Amino acid sequence: MPSKIKPRRSYTASSVPLTSDLDTHELAINWVDGKAFTKDASGNIVSVTLGGGSYTLPTASSSTLGGVRVGSGLSISSGVLSASDSRWDLFLPPAPTSVTATAGNAQAAVSWTAPTVLAQTPITDYSLQYSSNSGSSWTTFTRSASTTTSATVTGLTNGTAYTFRAAAVNAVGIGSYSTASNSITAGGDSYYSSVSLLLHMNGSNGSTTFTDNSGTPKTVTASGDAQVSTARSQWGGASALFDGTGDYLSVPSNSAWAFSGDFVVECWVYRTSAPSLASIIGVGFQIGGLGIAINSSNNISVTRPGTAIDHTFSAGVPMNAWSHIAISRSGTNLRCYVDGVQKDTTQTNTRSYAQGELVIGMDGNKSSQGFIGNIDDLRITAHARGYTGSTITVPSFPFPDS
Repeated sequence: MPSKIKPRRSYTASSVPLTSDLDTHELAINWVDGKAFTKDASGNIVSVTLGGGSYTLPTASSSTLGGVRVGSGLSISSGVLSASDSRWDLFLPPAPTSVTATAGNAQAAVSWTAPTVLAQTPITDYSLQYSSNSGSSWTTFTRSASTTTSATVTGLTNGTAYTFRAAAVNAVGIGSYSTASNSITAGGDSYYSSVSLLLHMNGSNGSTTFTDNSGTPKTVTASGDAQVSTARSQWGGASALFDGTGDYLSVPSNSAWAFSGDFVVECWVYRTSAPSLASIIGVGFQIGGLGIAINSSNNISVTRPGTAIDHTFSAGVPMNAWSHIAISRSGTNLRCYVDGVQKDTTQTNTRSYAQGELVIGMDGNKSSQGFIGNIDDLRITAHARGYTGSTITVPSFPFPDS
């Protein structure tokens, strides 16, 4: 219980109504002139009579009411609260928001947005629950206390659909639970049917074979010195290595690269050099296809290769470290995320990007904007995947293959 909470309002008459005007997440006790309270044998206040009912307090002492400090004008010795006593509020935290889940192998990565609480009653933990029957019943996931707004829920059954919810915990107790998350199926990707390209970049060191693990596999061709490297990886022990000079992967023209609706392009990147522009993907050249590149100022640009830059996001992509990058369009809203956090502001984007050959690691012309470093687990989805808030769940395991 917090050691100091200021009174929200003072009452000077016994006619003050006892109905609470607080939000539903606030547990209120109205101490009103003339209302009796009960003490135990040790002189501790244990309950107070309010409007025909009795509220039992948590463990208290003669100087505290449920752990909330009593104002100096409050009389507690006579058994009746005196005039000009204050109302003190015990705050349970409100519900978290934006709970999202991503499926994994017998597990799920769950994240949420923390509620706003008073500084006097800080959040100390979160209670996380899951349901396999659309919320008819809930099971609490056991984990160590943490104020982190994400967790990996393990012990799930592959092939079973789950939803998740979270509640904030403070010294008063467990607050309200959030609304349920999106439904995921353990062992798989809820949006897998919309995944048009999935490259884990796995294989033996030096290999030039790259496999598309999407539901509609496409041929991937390595050019230049582009190859699998086991020197570093985010997942799977390997990644694609590019030296920035003639290195790229290409995928033939496909209607999936005509980005006219919602989409997400995401991957892990490890940059070892920062040229003026380092292309992650580029579709076609001088045809108005979609391009995504990182510039020398560590910002991310959404481009039309050989034509124009549509948007540049102040992203702060680090050097010599793995970072998860995602560009998402939902409706007309274009967002950029780095390591799960939205960067810069949401941009309006209504462009229909043209279909063409997909190039990874260079611009669509396959002769400039070479990426220098490693790219791992690249996924393109023709769906916004719920990547619409200020934060997203950073994958804590490789993208699922089903």
